[in-house]
Amino acid sequence: MEHYQSPLPPKPDFEPKPAAPLLWWLIVGLSGLILLAVIAFLATPVLWVAFTIALIIALQYLLWGWWFERVYRSQPPDE
Repeated sequence: MEHYQSPLPPKPDFEPKPAAPLLWWLIVGLSGLILLAVIAFLATPVLWVAFTIALIIALQYLLWGWWFERVYRSQPPDE
């Protein structure tokens, strides 16, 4: 059994799109820069908080793990 295939309709003729004006690209570019600045401004405090927490953890590790271990091990054991 043969399948009958109807012919494809002709392609529509679209009018060419006008090129975007330079002002539009300028607006898009400036909007992108402003959005990037806002995101960077909002993300920076979060990064500083994370850095501060990591620094506190590192200092605690040095203080308790290194310095106090020397103090603890330097004392003679009680018998």
